[in-house]
Amino acid sequence: MTWLRRLFLLVVALTLAAALSGILYQFVAVSRERARYPAAGKLVDIGGYRLHIYCLGHGSPTVVLDSGMGDAFYSWRKVQPQIAEFTEVCSYDRAGFGYSDYSPLPRRSQVFAEELRKLLINASVPPPYILVGHSLGGANIRVYASRNLSSVAGMVLVDSVHPDQWERLPPAIWKQQQEQGREARKFEWEALFGIPRLRRACGSDPQDIALNCTFESGRTWAVEIALLRDSLADAKSTGPFDGIPLTVLSHDPDKLIEEFPP
Repeated sequence: MTWLRRLFLLVVALTLAAALSGILYQFVAVSRERARYPAAGKLVDIGGYRLHIYCLGHGSPTVVLDSGMGDAFYSWRKVQPQIAEFTEVCSYDRAGFGYSDYSPLPRRSQVFAEELRKLLINASVPPPYILVGHSLGGANIRVYASRNLSSVAGMVLVDSVHPDQWERLPPAIWKQQQEQGREARKFEWEALFGIPRLRRACGSDPQDIALNCTFESGRTWAVEIALLRDSLADAKSTGPFDGIPLTVLSHDPDKLIEEFPP
């Protein structure tokens, strides 16, 4: 049985060597990317951890951009410069994404709203604000507006989640949501060993890869998906928003999204 024992030890050694090589590869790649693409804005302490906020332009009210699930501030890269032509506009990274530190608090809308409130105060971004929320960001800004009504000049919902979507959407959508959650958890641990980079599963934009192809972003993405029902419940408890101008931008219903059932 000696040869079996040696074979087993060899397999274990090779597995450990591959795992350590993957961890080293990921660490070096992230370090190089962060040196090549430093934070565009500033890191602001909100009570034991820091959030990244990036502001452009001048004027009031300030437009505040909140990204969709799993996205960093960079998702607004084509929108933010255009808004900056006529007023101040700030995008930011929720905790765990982009350049922001990881947060020990639950990743749900009521927490996001409070973190955003602290961020705007500590970053010296004065109200009033026009809040713009994409997807999950729509739930976040609803909670923020409900708690800080006097500081909000308007809201824009961009393909936002809806508080009642869990009840209204067909079961096929939620099966897909569960699959997305499994993919996120898989990505989280694969990212630790650099596997998504090797599979070229992080997109083609170098800065997008630098921001999102990390263990921290994968971990946070997975938790946001897991707590989506809680975020919807947070959004459902908000309002009314009488007197606040509201614009809703939605996907063209005549252009079906391929990955969704009809």
